[in-house]
Amino acid sequence: MRVFGKRSLFLPHSSSIMSMNMGPIYPALVREMYPGDKIIISHEALLRAAPMLFPPYSPVKMTFDYFFNENRNVWNDDKNADWSTFFTASKNGKAIDNPDDLPEHPYIVVPEGGFKTSSLADYLGFSTEPALAGAKVSAMRFRHYQKIVSDFYADENFSTMPVIGYGEGLDTTTSFELFQRCWNKDRFTTAALEPQKGISVGIPLAGDIPVIGNGMTLGLTNGTDYAGLTGGNDSLLTTVKNRYGANVKDGGTPTWDAYLKNSNIGVTADPTKSGLIADTSAVEPIPIDELHFLTQVERLQQRDGMWGTRDFECIRTQFGVCVPDTRLQRATHLGRSVVDVHFSEVLQTSQSTENSAQGTISGHTIAVDAGHPVRYSCVEHGFLFVMVNIQPIAQYQQGIPRDALYQTRYDYMWPVLSETGEQELYSAEVYATRDNVESRKIFGFEPRYNHLRFGEKTVHGDFRGNLSGYHLGRIFTSEPNLNENFIKADPTKRCFAVELQNVDAFWLRMEFNIKHVRRLPKWPTPSAIGKIF
Repeated sequence: MRVFGKRSLFLPHSSSIMSMNMGPIYPALVREMYPGDKIIISHEALLRAAPMLFPPYSPVKMTFDYFFNENRNVWNDDKNADWSTFFTASKNGKAIDNPDDLPEHPYIVVPEGGFKTSSLADYLGFSTEPALAGAKVSAMRFRHYQKIVSDFYADENFSTMPVIGYGEGLDTTTSFELFQRCWNKDRFTTAALEPQKGISVGIPLAGDIPVIGNGMTLGLTNGTDYAGLTGGNDSLLTTVKNRYGANVKDGGTPTWDAYLKNSNIGVTADPTKSGLIADTSAVEPIPIDELHFLTQVERLQQRDGMWGTRDFECIRTQFGVCVPDTRLQRATHLGRSVVDVHFSEVLQTSQSTENSAQGTISGHTIAVDAGHPVRYSCVEHGFLFVMVNIQPIAQYQQGIPRDALYQTRYDYMWPVLSETGEQELYSAEVYATRDNVESRKIFGFEPRYNHLRFGEKTVHGDFRGNLSGYHLGRIFTSEPNLNENFIKADPTKRCFAVELQNVDAFWLRMEFNIKHVRRLPKWPTPSAIGKIF
């Protein structure tokens, strides 16, 4: 087969400067890709921080992630109005001759007042001038961003998944919001609400279990008063002071000072006074094969809860096979670069006020990164995204060590018990109070003895109080619960001179060195009529 169009090498050097905060995922570079493209791309980055009151001691990372996502992944609705139909002008091999029958390209309408500064649209390359309001623009960049976030950053158990539209024409579904990344994975942010995914597996009982009397009066109640069933001249029901819970062999005479009249009567829920007992002697034994099967089903659900149930996660966990992203309609992760953000002090050299003495420390920040080149050969239409994120490592100061909660010999590590399912993670390990220590309140569930696999990241001394501005650790105002708010990263700004959330705390400059081979001529000719390729 003869392919028209020679390949040419292009060097489309790109640069960008942007302000940003810790927490959100920002698109740093978006580049359109075509079949046959070959690209080698690397970045250089310089990060500085806004004026700081203190130089924080907490570790902070800046991460660059490279992705490619196919157009078909974000335009594939069930009404035959998908990317393939649009691009090839055909459906199932049959040409669509009438242009009006082709799917309409997805678009959004710029909101009134235009896109906001520091919004997702801003970082995707759209103007924030009010004059753009009401214009129709392609929805593809927004869809690709949310698809990448959904595939790689969102937590399936807690995160509110980004909303994505997959149809043609006007797109009023796809989210315009930047996604707030989850905290780094530690014991608390990886905990689960249940010890397994799905309903816990139970062991069934075989046969009927008869209910018989236990030699006591039948305990009855109307919901408020209680009575024992007994014989008498006026009534069969006596109050709790009489025959309630009495032995039927006791010939005592009931008194009739009160009755359960005009009431709906039921059997009491108190097992010591009901007069009933279940006879399990007729229950058949459970086949050992069935017990083995149910045990393994429980293990399967525990692995699902630990590692996830999205296609990629499930197949990798249960079968040990890493499925290529393209086979599962996922974005493709191409590479990553992580660099430490360094904070240093700025010493005041003269006393300006009584409260600002000579030698007072404030902060200064810089980070430099030169990532390794990422190579990719493209076989489909899509977009290449470079995502950047700044994130402190979570530190805690309001809990107590797990060993402080030990009570029995089984709280200590036993190798033979290491694979017996999940263990409780206690609220006191995150935020300790007398009540949750004494009640051993459960915060979530984690793999057994997981506390012996992780290191602790804690805060001590004056850093807990009057020096709290010198770190970015998590400080809770009340006992937290395991939910989306707990795992979603929203780092503090207490070390910055301006703590407002709408004021970005970091300033980033990026240079992208790109070698891009495309099926395009190096320079176009005015007319290609009659030209033989």
